[in-house]
Amino acid sequence: MENMKNNTLIKLRDNITGTYSDEDIIWLIKELDDYETEKSFLKAHSREELVSRAMEGHRQIQNGECYTNEEAMAILGLKYKLETA
Repeated sequence: MENMKNNTLIKLRDNITGTYSDEDIIWLIKELDDYETEKSFLKAHSREELVSRAMEGHRQIQNGECYTNEEAMAILGLKYKLETA
């Protein structure tokens, strides 16, 4: 059962990393951590908030203030003890 759970997490990780940017993945991890610790719901964002987030993410990428894909995967692997596929 544990192996099945781990395989499911690996497939989910691969889907997420192939679909979302590194910044969005880190944001999602933080939101899920907040949700898990506070049991709050993810709030809906207005179009203006989403555009602002995208612009801020672009600025962070340009300034090198973000994780590389390899760094993000290392963080996820350590936190959730995922095997590499």
